[in-house]
Amino acid sequence: LAGFTWRPAAKLSLFMDFEKAVSDGSYFRTSLYDYSKLSTRARYQVLSSVALAANFSVLDNDNPAAGSTYNFENRNNSLTVFWTPSGGKRVSVTADYTRSTLVSEISYLVPQTLQPGRSYYAERAHTGTAVVDLALPNPGAGAPRLTLGGSLFVSSGTRPAEYYQPLVRLLAPLHKRVSLLGEWRWYGFGETSYGYEAFRTHHFIAGLRFSI
Repeated sequence: LAGFTWRPAAKLSLFMDFEKAVSDGSYFRTSLYDYSKLSTRARYQVLSSVALAANFSVLDNDNPAAGSTYNFENRNNSLTVFWTPSGGKRVSVTADYTRSTLVSEISYLVPQTLQPGRSYYAERAHTGTAVVDLALPNPGAGAPRLTLGGSLFVSSGTRPAEYYQPLVRLLAPLHKRVSLLGEWRWYGFGETSYGYEAFRTHHFIAGLRFSI
């Protein structure tokens, strides 16, 4: 295990964690065996109201044991932007994008023929999230907060898939310690090769929030 934190400037911070291990046995063939894992993070305060965060991580695992020949690799690259003018009192925006790849390969015996077979899975994905939080004008007890945004996931490879989740949320103060909460989400999922697994649904929430 190794890691460090470095702040070359007041507005810039860098972090790194590294892990390396070598094994002589594992209970499951797909468990971590001979692997290395690296994670790096950086944060930069561009302005008092704008901040950037970047992350990179990679996991590489190999199991060379007889009868296994298992290889697994996962990479993630992400960038996040925060915009909070005046500390986010009236408006705040968060946007995140991640590019990821995953490859898994393992040998096995085909049950019908007892001959060596190969299971291979690859995925290249784009994941995004954007959320806008607004304080609505209100001369009364407090400003209602309106949240708009959502997430998406689009992948290609062995099993291409698409997933979308828009979001609308309203938090309206009714009293000093009581707020009305309303939320709507829509879930949409589909796979090019497995259309029967697709689904679409609306999700509504209404309630009261109490604070002490």
